[in-house]
Amino acid sequence: MAVIRHLGERVLHYLNLVEDLSLRSVEARLAHTLLQHAEFQDGRLVVPRRSWTTFDEMAVRLGTVRDVLSRALKTLEAEGLLRVESSISFCLTPMG
Repeated sequence: MAVIRHLGERVLHYLNLVEDLSLRSVEARLAHTLLQHAEFQDGRLVVPRRSWTTFDEMAVRLGTVRDVLSRALKTLEAEGLLRVESSISFCLTPMG
């Protein structure tokens, strides 16, 4: 029974992945990923630097390339939804 449950969970994971890559924009996938890893620090949402936060690794994680990821970050920053600080650390705006 545990094997069937595990297989079902994997199928759902991959279905969600296909849906995410095919139906959501890079900006939406980026925002979702950042929100999943955000922490409250000094009254603001911050995504601290982690091993996967290099541009290349983030691009792979989001199913895109570095240039598109860079444009998505600039778009979200221009809309006031996040601010890029230090090397790769993000401060998210709660109202965005």
